[in-house]
Amino acid sequence: MGPLRTRFECELEVFGLRYGQETELARRRLLVSKIGKEHFRLLVNHFRPLAVQEQSYDRLKSAMSSNYGRRSSVMEDRVQFSQLFRRDEESVTQFLNSLRGLASRCDFGDSLAERLRDQLVIGINNSGCQQELLRQFPTNDATLEQVEAAVSRLELADSQGAQLQHCTALPGDTAIRRLKEAAGLNSHRRHFSRQLDPATQCLRCGYPIHRLRQR
Repeated sequence: MGPLRTRFECELEVFGLRYGQETELARRRLLVSKIGKEHFRLLVNHFRPLAVQEQSYDRLKSAMSSNYGRRSSVMEDRVQFSQLFRRDEESVTQFLNSLRGLASRCDFGDSLAERLRDQLVIGINNSGCQQELLRQFPTNDATLEQVEAAVSRLELADSQGAQLQHCTALPGDTAIRRLKEAAGLNSHRRHFSRQLDPATQCLRCGYPIHRLRQR
């Protein structure tokens, strides 16, 4: 329910309905219209014998959270955060977004940027890139933005290097393929010439020997 509630409250913020007594009715109606039949039935049973439509938005939200709210400890979330590593097919931006999403439940407070910076380096899953980052930032003075920019440059350099290596290999491969094709063609021609019978075939064109013109 946590991510869904956060998304719903973001929608309220976009439409200017999140705060204010004058928008209370609109918030309640929007919440009830979005939760579905099963969750609405839960609210009805939760507030019996009182009517659901008479409850405030905060009471409705509290009832939903008590029944569907996420229950886990901050320490558990921090352990998961420290064990998050970038997958091979995952870009640096995607990895950092995953870190930010998980960090939102870790209650890091003022140390959030520092923890994101450290885990970005620790979990980059590329030994060469990691060593270069340690060389560039040997102290604790580097900001998250500086490390993120450095990682993005290294990622771009690796990608361009791989493309250049691929393009450089193409001409050699093409030349080798052409040599093989030429060798196969010459072999075929030699084989074909050895099969010619001078008694019955013309050695010049390979067709049956030409008849002498009648005078």
